[in-house]
Amino acid sequence: MNFHLQNSQHNSVTKKKVFVVFVVLTIVLFGTNYLTRGSVADVVRTPVRAIFSINTIVDSLIASVQQTFARTTTLQKNQEKLKERIAELELYALNNLVLVAENEELRALLGEENTVLDTGTLANVLSRGGMYPYGTLIISRGVDTQYSVGSLVFGRGDILIGKIEEIGNTYATVRLVSAPTEKTTVLVGAGERLTELTVQGIGNGNMVAEVARDADIKSGDPVMLASRETVILGTVQDIETKSIDAFQRIRVRTPINLHTVRFVRVR
Repeated sequence: MNFHLQNSQHNSVTKKKVFVVFVVLTIVLFGTNYLTRGSVADVVRTPVRAIFSINTIVDSLIASVQQTFARTTTLQKNQEKLKERIAELELYALNNLVLVAENEELRALLGEENTVLDTGTLANVLSRGGMYPYGTLIISRGVDTQYSVGSLVFGRGDILIGKIEEIGNTYATVRLVSAPTEKTTVLVGAGERLTELTVQGIGNGNMVAEVARDADIKSGDPVMLASRETVILGTVQDIETKSIDAFQRIRVRTPINLHTVRFVRVR
């Protein structure tokens, strides 16, 4: 009990000493400041100002970082929206490109001045030459569309590409004139140089024939269906002649790319 009382008295004395020291230091500082015309205050004010300046700088940096983050977030959102818009525009442009290509192909197929198919029936190509069965096209057939076996099938520019070989409920099979082993009687040349011969398909839009060595046939000559001179199959691409042969071999090619044709006309 006496120990606790002594300890309390000791603490009280210590507090009084600290208070006295504080009062003395305050009086000394104020006195010195007065005698030195405010020098002490300036010395004390400098670190205080520095502390407040640092706080201000820190606050400014924090505010700047927050603004930068907000702008970055907004920019990222705008970029995502822009990417989505670009994707939409690219798809729109692609659709337009397809439509333009289809329109050009249809105009070439029908003729610049034709708006109604009065000389045939338009059909979509469902399966192209080169796929099974090789040397054929599969074309669409509407419910009310009447096809006949043997009907001629034309591509753009009134180029004959084949004949109807088989008719189904919703489709028809076209045997290409360039199908392997397919034989067609044609006229080659023009005017007095017309030569009748038989071409045989070898696939992929190509046909070959052998003709007498003295036949007047030139590269680039038109090749027409013998029964109808206005129906063109293609042109002579090259002529092969060997000195020991009595014949010359000619290669005929259709000007239509059978791997990309999408529409045909049947008549």
